[in-house]
Amino acid sequence: MVIEVSVRRSFLKNTSDPASGPRYLWSWTRLGWSLIFLLLSGCGHIDSIIYSPKQTPETWLSIQPFLKFQFGSSAIILVQPSTSAIVYTLGLLTIGVGYYFIRIR
Repeated sequence: MVIEVSVRRSFLKNTSDPASGPRYLWSWTRLGWSLIFLLLSGCGHIDSIIYSPKQTPETWLSIQPFLKFQFGSSAIILVQPSTSAIVYTLGLLTIGVGYYFIRIR
């Protein structure tokens, strides 16, 4: 038995014709938002972590290297800038490689 799966067509097709195959009740967008909400729902329990002595933003910045960018009345604090630069560079590299593979496909 051979089962052919066409992801692109099956998710874009919205028909109730039983001969056209199963009708999907969810989409990739709903799945993505569901995963985001699932991950963010666990962030509310961070305050329940027991730690001593109490860590404040000021004490955290006193032990970590950081850069502060001031934009008018707003400020952005980048903690461990060298590590952040490496991570952002790898992210851009990944996007570039993905774009390259899409172009040659």
